[in-house]
Amino acid sequence: VAFLLGRRRAILADDMGLGKTRQSIISLRHLTPGGARLVICPASVKRNWAREIAVVAADSPVMVIEGSAPIPLTAEWIIINYDILGRHIDHLLQVPWAALVFDEAHYLKNHTSARSKFARQLTATAAAANPSLAVQLLTGTPLTSRPRDLFVLLQLAAHRLGRSFLAFAKRYCAAEKGEYGWKTGGASNIAELTVQLHGVMLRRSKDDVLA
Repeated sequence: VAFLLGRRRAILADDMGLGKTRQSIISLRHLTPGGARLVICPASVKRNWAREIAVVAADSPVMVIEGSAPIPLTAEWIIINYDILGRHIDHLLQVPWAALVFDEAHYLKNHTSARSKFARQLTATAAAANPSLAVQLLTGTPLTSRPRDLFVLLQLAAHRLGRSFLAFAKRYCAAEKGEYGWKTGGASNIAELTVQLHGVMLRRSKDDVLA
C-alpha cells in the first residue's frame, strides 16, 4: 500500500494470492478521496471486486456494469469487464475519473488489440481532464512470455520506456529487421530493464512475503 501511495501511476505485480485487489482499494481511498474510480477487469472477478470494496469501504457506492445498455455512472466505484469495454467507451470517456484500475493488466499486452487501444484512449482522455489521475495496473504475470508484453503497461504508467515501441524493442526485445518488418519476440538487456522498472513496478513472490 505504501508503494501505491507514493506514486500516481504504478504497476503492482505481486504473485497471485497476495492481495493486490485489497491493496489497490485501500490506497485509492487515500489517493482519491470521494473521486470516481473505474475498475476494468475480467468478467470472472467483477463480483470479487465488489465484495472486496464492501469489506474495505462499506459506505462507498459500487456499480457493476453488465451487458451493453447505457446506465448512469453515479457510484464512487464503477466495475466493468474488458469484453464489454468497447460498448461503453463513449460513455466512459465523458466521466471525470479520479482513478483507473486495470486488473489482470496482462490482458492488454497486445498493443494492437481493441481493448489495449480503448485502455490508452481512456487513460489519455482522463489524464487530460485530471492531471492528478491515479492509474494502477495489477498483474501477477507482467512478463507473460516476452519483454514486449510489458510495453503497453509502461505506456499506461507514463514511464519513459513506454514512449517508443521501436526503441524499447531494440533495447530489450533483441529486435531484428526481417523481410516482413521488425521481429520483437526476443529478450535482451533484462538486468537493465529490471533496474529501469524499480520506480514504477513492485513485484513480490509468496516466498518474499511469507519468509
